[in-house]
Amino acid sequence: MGKMAEVQRRLLEQMMGPEAMGVAVINYDWWDDKVCRNYLFGTCPHNVFSNTKMDLGSCPKIHSDRILEQFKEAQAADPDDPRIASYKREHENNLYSFVEECDRRIRASQRKLEKTPEENRKTVDLMREIGEIELSIQGATEEVEALGEAGKVEESMEKLKAVDALKSLKTDKERELQVLNENAGASGHQKLRVCETCGAMLSVLDSDKRLADHFGGKLHLGYHELRKLLAQMAEDRMIGRQSHQNPSGPPPSAPSAPSGPRQTHLGPPGGPGLMGPPGIGNGAAPHTPMHPRVPPVDEMPLVGHGDKIRREAGELEEDLKEVKGEREREERHVSSKYRDRDRDDRHERYREKDGYDKYDRREDRDRGESHRSRDRDRDGERDRDRDRSSKYDKYDENRDREKRHRSREKERSRSPPKRRLV
Repeated sequence: MGKMAEVQRRLLEQMMGPEAMGVAVINYDWWDDKVCRNYLFGTCPHNVFSNTKMDLGSCPKIHSDRILEQFKEAQAADPDDPRIASYKREHENNLYSFVEECDRRIRASQRKLEKTPEENRKTVDLMREIGEIELSIQGATEEVEALGEAGKVEESMEKLKAVDALKSLKTDKERELQVLNENAGASGHQKLRVCETCGAMLSVLDSDKRLADHFGGKLHLGYHELRKLLAQMAEDRMIGRQSHQNPSGPPPSAPSAPSGPRQTHLGPPGGPGLMGPPGIGNGAAPHTPMHPRVPPVDEMPLVGHGDKIRREAGELEEDLKEVKGEREREERHVSSKYRDRDRDDRHERYREKDGYDKYDRREDRDRGESHRSRDRDRDGERDRDRDRSSKYDKYDENRDREKRHRSREKERSRSPPKRRLV
């Protein structure tokens, strides 16, 4: 709530003045740091983009008509004031930063509307297949001619049917490639395009009223105004540079050197060695710092619709980096696809080898089980035969023993005379 109340208070101060809000009026000068430099030169982005999608809120610096009149009077009185030149460069840098951010969004939107990597791969695959089919058609046509010259009519007719099938397949592939090119990108079904001025997404299917509302909107007109101002500044800078390089009259004769000791320009700022600008005495320091972060006038980059021409010509470094990065990603994808296929083939061979090894081990295990069961059966038969033979041997021994015992008993039961007789 505190932040919202502060914003409302600033809006009321801008509309009604600080006196109506009960705020003590401070008489700021145009060179004060709290004064908006962009407002002094007539174009503050906070006012240009208010109530739009790019709304920056209220400007944190002071917008005052009194200070603006004071600045115009000072500019008319002394156009070569270094503070005014510094503020103008600062104003140009601020406008350039807004336009450069808009150009970055335009490039990003154009990349979104381009083909995706998957669509690029499909296009390359279709073109490669069409090329292979063309080579096959050429080879088959030569074979048909050779067979016709040799008198092999039936074989040449069969080859001719194969050539017709290849031609129909090529036609289907070309039709598929055409459909892919027409519907590729994020704008396939919407037919989108990017506004070269403000970066908004427009559709070619929109009505004329909708397009007129866009081109007459505050956001589009604001960026158009910024680009126009920067182009005018660049043109003025170029004219000033040419006027310095080609003066209209002959150069004035150099004055003679003074007879006294020569002064050096190596003194500290504000000292006797520093020559002040016109209107300011030697040794007098300016009211505000010169902002060393602002580049010189000759090094200011040119922006505006020239950036559009460079974008269309494909000479922007960022776009080249994006294209190079996209190509590298596609190459990495293709190499990874081949590596994956080799790895899958290797794994398939290993699986087949493992399957054969498992089958061999299973067969050896079954063979070993059968051998062991056969050995167990043979050992069991041998043991049974041994038990049977030992049983029969014991039976025979017992029978023989009983027979001998009965014979002895019989002999013992006989009388002695009978034994002697016998």
